[in-house]
Amino acid sequence: MVVNTLNQQVESIIVNINNIRNNHYLNKHIEPLDLDMDRILFLSWSLHDSSLSKEEIVDYVTATVLAHLAMETHEQVANPNVPMKKRQLAILAGDYYSGLYYSILADYSNIQLIRLLATAIKIINEHKISIYQFQNGKVESLIENMKNIESTLVNQFSENFHVDDTKKELMMEFLFFRKMVSELESIHFQNETIFIKKLKLACLQLDDNFPIENLSNDEKNIIINECTHYIYESKAKLEELSKIIPNIPITIQTRLNEVIKQFTLLSSQ
Repeated sequence: MVVNTLNQQVESIIVNINNIRNNHYLNKHIEPLDLDMDRILFLSWSLHDSSLSKEEIVDYVTATVLAHLAMETHEQVANPNVPMKKRQLAILAGDYYSGLYYSILADYSNIQLIRLLATAIKIINEHKISIYQFQNGKVESLIENMKNIESTLVNQFSENFHVDDTKKELMMEFLFFRKMVSELESIHFQNETIFIKKLKLACLQLDDNFPIENLSNDEKNIIINECTHYIYESKAKLEELSKIIPNIPITIQTRLNEVIKQFTLLSSQ
């Protein structure tokens, strides 16, 4: 069955990445980041009907996830609450992942994908900087930055393998939708993120350092409504795309339904 094959493929990729990440010294001093299981699942699905061998799919998805891990690991360096030694090790770990993804692709002489992923990393970092530097702008620009951060790697990966446009759009929309639901959850539980800090600035003209727990109910509802507006738009796109893509695996549809349900529960609070 297709679903079983896809699940087996995903499991192979997870095992492959965990074996690669099994560096005793690094793991002793810094906590490994959680794997983005959704990203692994959707990237695997995007190549499922391709002419690539199972080994090629595992390696290409592994390399792309390692590139993503490298970015996420490097981002820990910006956290002033993390001890200096751990930040230095985070730089090494990020460089380690970068070297590994490059090495995997070099073994296939896939220079084009190396270039596309390097471009993706550049674009993503530019949008992250835009969010950090955001001071006087509209919510729309924050949303655009967030969309690019979440989806650019998938977009570049899909370009290399000529993934069907509708399937690519579904993957990109899902990652954005999932991220926005996560941000909405953070608002409800009063957990500050850089996006929420800038959302408070855009919607309420409140300084980054103004604690979310000090917001009035009306102020909190304003930023909740802003998030919810974009989530509803994204949800509608996801539902439309899922209707026109034939034979979506149960694993993919289940994950879509789970995140939509998560949003439904949040929006009812």
